[in-house]
Amino acid sequence: MYATKTFQDRRKLMMHMKLHGPKNFMCQEPECGKSFIRENSLHRHAKMHENKRERESKKAASSLECDLCEKVFHRKTKLLQHKIEKHGLESHNCQFCIAQFTTRKELDDHLEIHAKLSNVIQDKTKMNEQQQPLQEHVVVKTEPTED
Repeated sequence: MYATKTFQDRRKLMMHMKLHGPKNFMCQEPECGKSFIRENSLHRHAKMHENKRERESKKAASSLECDLCEKVFHRKTKLLQHKIEKHGLESHNCQFCIAQFTTRKELDDHLEIHAKLSNVIQDKTKMNEQQQPLQEHVVVKTEPTED
């Protein structure tokens, strides 16, 4: 059964008739099997497959694999938890925050961050101590005098 459709001129009718023509442009993607009447429609469809592959590739690149059993995780914390619980690896815990690591080197690298932050805080404290006499001087000089 065909739908009743009218066209203003013969050219538009011919364009419409092409929609019902043979679908000679086949998608080469495995397990897809779609075919198209127009080549540009096939190209647009193929771009969809390409975008999907790119997304999957990015997702795979961001995933972390356990080097002991090849199980895949998307968060470093989950991989660490897995290694400790399933493979009995020792947990190296940071004494300054809640961070955990599976190797001593990772912990040592992390502790350097705390050391750098500590130096910044100490430098600010020293600067504040050096400014203290100046601030006391300012307070004394700006207080109203009794006459």
